[in-house]
Amino acid sequence: MHSFMMKPANSLDDIKVQLSDVATAIHNLSDVENRLLSAAMQALPRTSLFEYSQLFSGQVDIYQLGLDHFGIEFLECPLNDGPVDEQLITAFAGAMATYISPEKTITTKAIWSFTDNAKDAMHYSNGILLIANIPGDSIVWERATYVTPLSDDPKKTEYTFMPGTRFKVQSVENVTADNKPIVAITLTPCSDDDKVSKTPEIPHKLKDSLPSGLGGREVLKLVEAYTPAEDLPHSPNKTGGRRCGCTHSSLRRAT
Repeated sequence: MHSFMMKPANSLDDIKVQLSDVATAIHNLSDVENRLLSAAMQALPRTSLFEYSQLFSGQVDIYQLGLDHFGIEFLECPLNDGPVDEQLITAFAGAMATYISPEKTITTKAIWSFTDNAKDAMHYSNGILLIANIPGDSIVWERATYVTPLSDDPKKTEYTFMPGTRFKVQSVENVTADNKPIVAITLTPCSDDDKVSKTPEIPHKLKDSLPSGLGGREVLKLVEAYTPAEDLPHSPNKTGGRRCGCTHSSLRRAT
């Protein structure tokens, strides 16, 4: 509550009264924070596609949220038009059939964390695996910043896309992994010529040596073969930052 400039409340009505007093200030502070983070991340070195041409993210990336919270992560969600007192939740099937369907462009509202390993990403999946392909005209990840040394947990490899990143949906596929139904969504970041300088054309002599990124089907084979690793992609018993299901389960067992 303090992070939202409010005090602990005993009722929903109390929260609504407090929020009405601080909503404008919260929006302003969030905008400033996003601008600072964006400037800092754009100043960091970029990762070449020769190292990684694909990145992966398990979604929905908050362990207590389900698939119906995925569609609200984008500016294209109709609920953004209000009313402000309507709950931000939308049917996953409806979102996937409309503004998150193949060939559509989606715009993120929050920070997105990715890793370079599909199996590690699956450790944080609540039913979705995002596969990000580097744009075909780029030799570096312009939109994704390698932030592992600055991450809340240096044992997790982390690449971060800032709010406002636009992605084109390339494909949507269904698969069963670890006895769970998984929706694999393949995306590619969109260029924004007004904000990002055009990447120089790849020299012809280098094109033949470029790594061939795994297609959606090939990545899904990795997902189908997924089994939880003994060495989890995070520090043991960590309670801060982005939690996964096993951390939450271990906390429940401990209590």
